[in-house]
Amino acid sequence: MKRRMRLFRKPVVILASLSLMSPAFVQATLSSATDEETITLSQVTEPTDQTEEELLIEQENDEQAEADDLAEPEVTEQGEEDALAEQEADQAQADALAEQEAADQADADALAEQEATEQAQADALAEQEATDQAEADALAEQEAADQADADALAEQEATEQAEADALAEQEATEQAEADALAEQEAADQADADALAEQEAADQADADALAEQEATEQAEADALAEQEATEQAEADALAEQEATEQSEADALAEQEAADQAEADALAEQEATEQAEADALAEQEATEQAEADALAEQEATEQAEADALAEQEATEQAEADALAEQEATEQAEADALAEQEATEQAEADALAEQEATEQAEADALAEQEATEQAEADALAEQEAAEQAAARSVAEQEAIEQAEADALAEQEASDKADAEALAEAEAAALASAAALETQEASETSESVVTADTTRTSDEDAQATASEADGDDNQIWKYLGAAAVGAVAGALIPQLGGRVVENQGDRMIVERDGELHVRKDENLLLRRPGVTETTESFADGITRSTVTREDGSRIVTIRDSGGFVLKRTRYLPDDTAIVLIDETRKADSWVSSVDLEESLPPLRYDLPEERYVVDYRRADEDILREALLAPPVQEFDRVFTLRQVRENSRLRDMMPRIDLDVIQFATGSSAIQPSEAEALRLIGNTMADIIEQHPNEIFLVEGHTDAVGSDLMNLGLSDRRAEAVALALTEYFAIPPENLIVQGYGERYLKLDTQGPSQVNRRASVRRITPLIDAGLVSL
Repeated sequence: MKRRMRLFRKPVVILASLSLMSPAFVQATLSSATDEETITLSQVTEPTDQTEEELLIEQENDEQAEADDLAEPEVTEQGEEDALAEQEADQAQADALAEQEAADQADADALAEQEATEQAQADALAEQEATDQAEADALAEQEAADQADADALAEQEATEQAEADALAEQEATEQAEADALAEQEAADQADADALAEQEAADQADADALAEQEATEQAEADALAEQEATEQAEADALAEQEATEQSEADALAEQEAADQAEADALAEQEATEQAEADALAEQEATEQAEADALAEQEATEQAEADALAEQEATEQAEADALAEQEATEQAEADALAEQEATEQAEADALAEQEATEQAEADALAEQEATEQAEADALAEQEAAEQAAARSVAEQEAIEQAEADALAEQEASDKADAEALAEAEAAALASAAALETQEASETSESVVTADTTRTSDEDAQATASEADGDDNQIWKYLGAAAVGAVAGALIPQLGGRVVENQGDRMIVERDGELHVRKDENLLLRRPGVTETTESFADGITRSTVTREDGSRIVTIRDSGGFVLKRTRYLPDDTAIVLIDETRKADSWVSSVDLEESLPPLRYDLPEERYVVDYRRADEDILREALLAPPVQEFDRVFTLRQVRENSRLRDMMPRIDLDVIQFATGSSAIQPSEAEALRLIGNTMADIIEQHPNEIFLVEGHTDAVGSDLMNLGLSDRRAEAVALALTEYFAIPPENLIVQGYGERYLKLDTQGPSQVNRRASVRRITPLIDAGLVSL
């Protein structure tokens, strides 16, 4: 039914065929069609000018019509075969359209391959991948050749020729690669020879330059140190430039690596595109096979048409029409073959261009490598040249260092002699003090306005307050008058670094120490202070309390305490400090440190360093009365104990971590001072039993701020703790020594703000400064 309907959708073709048939054939054909569909005679009737004679003849030939009726099945079969032929012709047209679509897809694929090829031109490593692509193209050409075999023998021959061409191109590519490798090796050898010649020339230049520099160095001996400094700056600049060049090279390499990664990604995308193209080609191949099957069926139909031609002449024209269509199909196949051949040639050309691009990329990569090697060589030569230039400079620096070391040793020796002489002179003057008369005597009554309390931040009270050098003399000693930074003042114990007003920072043996008023703790409101000054800078101050007791302190011209004695109201004398019995005992901190054995102790760590928050009265008392952890066979001065941590570490200590100093502050609030009650009462009991005990109060800061600022601040904090012990718990101030150490001994290793590091400590030092004292 569908074939019949297709037949009558082409009336022009049908009428053309029926016009060649006899009227009887037409009548038979139309009558056979009425079984399935109604067709009026007016649709396909003979011409209106048909004669009566012809009708008569038709009537007379009724018998012939019956015979024709017998032949109707054959005619029906022929019509069905004709309809089938038309259907196959329609299929051929569809096949042609599919082939055209396949050709369009091939063009699109060719365009995609061209874009992939253009992307591969930027790839430094695309040579191998381009070869793989060429192989894929050859495979595609082979598949196209297989399709051509199904279409025509000529297409097969063209495909075989294309395969031969691809093989020849592959061989040519491999030969080109071999030739390029040989040329590269020859170029590398030439570069190596040129490099060797360049290195020889550079060495000659370096030798000549070194000789010239040696001559210039000889001429500039008088200013060798200055020239060495300038040369060092020039070398540093050259090294900086070399470093920048290295960084630039590293950046270029990184960019090349990034480009390589981008190329690899593009390559991957091209590979995926190639796979998609291969899939499309596979689909085209399957379509071509279907086309070949249709062609085979068309061929079989042609044979059927030839047989039908013998039975009916009229069918010949239909066969001619089918033949024409077959011819057009053949022409279309030939055109497709031609396009496939042109595509193969285009693929070969693209492959050749990709190969040339890969060679160009390889050449560029080689040039970049050679440039990097040349840069590295230049950098190496620059480093060697700098090393050669630095020989004389290094010798000059070593000589300057040797001279500076000798100068420093001589200076240190002179400083040590001056310090020893100053201490010996001070001790001699103190010993002869009873036979001298004071050159000046002053007396004052201390009030709350003229002294410091623990809840106040210490303020500068010397030159910053009133600019009066007499105030410095009063508080720090006569040697401090007119002292300037950098000056060696033996009486002060070193070279002046900074004057902070109420304190002065000095340096000795590479360490900083703070000097201050040693009598400030004694000046409590209501006492009377009498100060006697002697010609050699010695001072003797007497602090008289309301109960009649007196504290007599003898200080040298640098403000150091030489002797301190407490006189009870009945004139009973209790000697607290006496440095006059230690004449000729001066030794530098370095020599003292080297003379002591390594520190060892048997105490548990929590008994050696006591955490005040966790301690009770028994633990505190044990720590404050403990003997030294090591035996020693000498007596130490108070200054040595204050300045040498190795000596102090022979006595246990108590960390007062209940005092929370604010950043930059040395004040103690009353509520915090109350937290010192336990240690205050314990110390008061010990002093009542042993009135000559001396306790060292140490101050510490965190690492925020400068060393000089922190050193002064820590000393003021230690002073505040001592004042609080005196104000709140009646600890005699003459039994306390205060010393600040700044950020030198951090408890928590951090450079930032730390409440743990802003602390104070207390330890008993009596056994260290009085070797004759029996351990309690």
